[in-house]
Formats: sequence, C-alpha cells, structure tokens
Amino acid sequence: CRARWVLEGAGVQAWTAADDTRRGRVRTTLEAYTDAVRSGQASYEELNERHLSFHVSLVELTGSPRLVHMAEALMDELKLALAQVDRLQRNAHDEAESHEGLVALLEAGDIDGRRGAYAFLRKHIDDAEVEIIEALGLE
Repeated sequence: CRARWVLEGAGVQAWTAADDTRRGRVRTTLEAYTDAVRSGQASYEELNERHLSFHVSLVELTGSPRLVHMAEALMDELKLALAQVDRLQRNAHDEAESHEGLVALLEAGDIDGRRGAYAFLRKHIDDAEVEIIEALGLE
C-alpha cells in the first residue's frame, strides 16, 4: 500500500498535465467498475479486476510505462490479498462510488487542497491497508 501511494499519488499529481487520452482512461475504468458494482451481476474477481484497473489508470496519468508496469505488478500482489479479504468481508465493493468522488475532485482541479484528490487518495489507500491487515489477521 505504501508503494501504491507513491505511484497513484504521482498519477493524481499529474492529472492537470496528463493528456485527454489518459484522463479518459481514468473515466472509462471508473465507469466500468461502478457499472459492474451497480449491476450486481459481476463476480468478486471481476469487480476486483475492474477496481484495480481504475487504480492503475491513475498511475497511467504519469505517462511513464515503467511506473505503470510497477503498478501492475503491485496489483497482481494485491489481488492475492483481496481474494482473502473478500472471503472474510463480502462487502469489499460497497463503497465503489467513493471513487467517483476522487474523479470529481480531479475534474474540478482540486488536487492539493486539504480535502483534494491527493488527500482523498491517501485516505482511501490508508483505509484499504488497515482493512486488509485486519481481514488477514496481521495486526
């Protein structure tokens, strides 16, 4: 989660400099994820895949293939942890719409504010880390 914070945080910081294609990817991965959650038809594996694709799209905002590759490797590791979490806590995607709040902050240009996208992402990743550690009994 600490490595995710560095990579995804760099992506959020790059929002204003990113081209329309990269920003569009963030929007489309978010839509694919939230639509899948709202449909109620997707498997947990599919939801996790779409969720993590959204987070990789944040890293894509940096324009660095190397950072994206690193993020994808981290997401592969995270999938293993999330598989365990989902078995213990079947509501892993109840807060999918919170990701819409992150994108809304980006779209509004509120990146660095006290309650801006950067702070929002930090809390999101910190909360995920706590949930994973607790669910796996690693505290």
